[in-house]
This record gives sequence, C-alpha cells and structure tokens, in this order.
Amino acid sequence: MSKPFYYNLFIFFITLLFWSAPTLSSDDAYLDALEAEAKSGDQSSPSTEKPIKTSLPSSDPEQQMKEYSMLLKSNYPATYNAYVKLDHEDKVSVVNSYFEHDKNPVKASSLLFNLYFDSKRKKRENNESN
Repeated sequence: MSKPFYYNLFIFFITLLFWSAPTLSSDDAYLDALEAEAKSGDQSSPSTEKPIKTSLPSSDPEQQMKEYSMLLKSNYPATYNAYVKLDHEDKVSVVNSYFEHDKNPVKASSLLFNLYFDSKRKKRENNESN
C-alpha cells in the first residue's frame, strides 16, 4: 500500500476520534448537569410540600402512565431515558405529580430526576460497600 493511503487512513481515524468523543460523552455530561441542578434546586421546605402518593388518581392509571410516557418519549427523550430506569413505585409517584400539578411537566421532571439520582446514588453506594 502506498504512503498516501496510510496517511489518509490516519487522518480519517483522528477525525473520527475527535468527532465521536464529544458525542459519546454528551449524555453523561447532560445527566451530570441535571444531577447538579437537582441537588442545588432541592432547597424546599418539607413542611410546605404535600406528601407524594404512590397510587394514581381515580381515572385509568394505565392510561395515565401511557400518556405521560408518550409525552416524555416524544418531547423529552433524555427525561424519558431516566424515567424508564425508575422502578414502578417511583414511576407512579412521578405520574401522580404530573397529574396533580395540572399536567405540569416541570414539577414532574423535578421529582423524576430527584428519584432517579437518589436510586443512582444508592446503587453506587451498594456497589462500593460490596
């Protein structure tokens, strides 16, 4: 093979490396930024907050979970990725929050990421203790 071929191959791989590295790490950076935001924004007084129910309102719970899931999947894909990683009880709490706050996605997303990062922290602590 000729020298220009190897040179072009080398340039191709270097370009690929510099182009793909930020793309691969962008999800982690985004989640780290959300985690920092969730930690800094969690300064509410517990006495003024309503306790979160773990059962859905009286209308069809499965339909409400589907509706919320579809909303996230189509409009907030990064939030949807965190939502699907929650256990069922946490998902129910998030959907409750969404419908109790007149379908306000900001309130529900705040709870969603608090629950997500709490579970992530607990898993990390369990892994470190083993």
